[in-house]
Order: sequence, then structure tokens, then C-alpha cells
Amino acid sequence: MILSNPGYACYPQIVSFGGGTPILVDVDEADGFQYRPEKIREKITPRTKAILVNSPSNPTGNMIDRARFAEICALGPLVVSDEIYHGLVYAEPAVSAREVSERTVVVNGFSKLFAMTGWRLGYAIVPPELTRPMQKMQQNFFISAGDFVQVAAIAALERCDAEVEAMRAEYDRRRRMVLARCRESAWA
Repeated sequence: MILSNPGYACYPQIVSFGGGTPILVDVDEADGFQYRPEKIREKITPRTKAILVNSPSNPTGNMIDRARFAEICALGPLVVSDEIYHGLVYAEPAVSAREVSERTVVVNGFSKLFAMTGWRLGYAIVPPELTRPMQKMQQNFFISAGDFVQVAAIAALERCDAEVEAMRAEYDRRRRMVLARCRESAWA
């Protein structure tokens, strides 16, 4: 599986635990931490099963635009898109892999957008041919989420738009304050 570097620190261990080999593609600060299709293409071999995309990215915050996402999805291997930070962006909305290709796996959850960290409730959107293999994994690895977490998730989806927007706005206010302080101290 191809991963960006830097990337979320657990990805390589998850890939290795699943019997895969993490293949890292460097993303550079000077380049805005962009995940470049041409750099990904260089790492693709006949053994490549998937390309992992995390946009908005942890830890860089970088977002992939629609055209670049389409290029990445067109490279051939399945694209697995971690979209846990969707909804917590401060400019243009994040693009979902499913907006550019149906041959993608989207993973998401409730921990970030709905502040349900630690409750471990997530979901995946998969192509039809992966539904049954994913069900088998879920049945054996996760059993089920607690009932209170499921009830909270339903409430979050149905009634929390205003709270989510208030939280996102507060995060943005804090982000702008930290950036301003960093700029002040960098040139002081």
C-alpha cells in the first residue's frame, strides 16, 4: 500500500499488521505537502494493492483538490481515502474520493466532526465487490459498537449541524490565533 510521508503515524503499522508492505511517497513542505500523482506512479508495481489518501491530511493539514484526486484515482490501484477530518476545514470543502471515482474505499467516523473521540465508531463506503469481505472483517474484528455510541451517532447526524459549525468556527478562531502568534515570533 502506498502512503504519504509524513502521514498519520499508525498507517504503516496497520498495513504491516494486515500483511502488507507500506511504501512511502515523500511530500515536502516546500511543495505545500502535495501528494503528487507522478511521485505515486513511480512507486506502483504489480504488487501494489492500494493507495492511501488522507485529505485533509494528518499531520500536515493539506487537502487534495478534485483534479489531483481524479489523477490519483486514475493511476490504477484501489484508492483508500481516510476522510475523518472532512467537515473540519476552513476554506473550500474537502473533496471526497467518491466524488471522482466509484472504485474507492472511504473510511470515516464520528470522532473528529462530532467530537466523539474515544468512542470508536466509524464507517466505510466500499465498492459492491468489497462489501462481503468488509463484513467478514467487521464481524471478526469489531463485533459491535456500544448502544449508547450508536444512539449518539444518530443524534449527531440528525440534530448537531449547529453545534458542529460552532465547534468548527472555534477551531478556526484558535487556528488563526496560533498562526498569528507563530508569525509574530518567527520575525520578532
